Amino acid sequence: MKQIKGRFNLLMHFYGKSHPDNHIDLFFDIGANLPLAHYYCSLIELKKQKLQYRGYYRLIYGIPHRRKYMEYSGKIDQGRGRVKRIKKGIYKGPLWLIKKPSQKTIKIKMKG
Repeated sequence: MKQIKGRFNLLMHFYGKSHPDNHIDLFFDIGANLPLAHYYCSLIELKKQKLQYRGYYRLIYGIPHRRKYMEYSGKIDQGRGRVKRIKKGIYKGPLWLIKKPSQKTIKIKMKG
């Protein structure tokens, strides 16, 4: 199975205290001129999963995003809340996971 390696960025997308749309965004840089691969999960669901999966989390495949989200932290236009970086680093995984996900969810383990 072919492996791919690159940068990732994990962001908290915050609309307001206890807002149902608060979520995390996980972006994978899959190439210099390509949009970012994107997965997300609501904070409500993350809290449920923390107890259920013991450190593993299921994220949902989202639409590709602009490259600026690899570095951006701050307010989002048109009243769409704020994003704050939680973690960034290097990922390594199977090519299908990043470029053409065959499933709509992935299961990841977060360390540190």
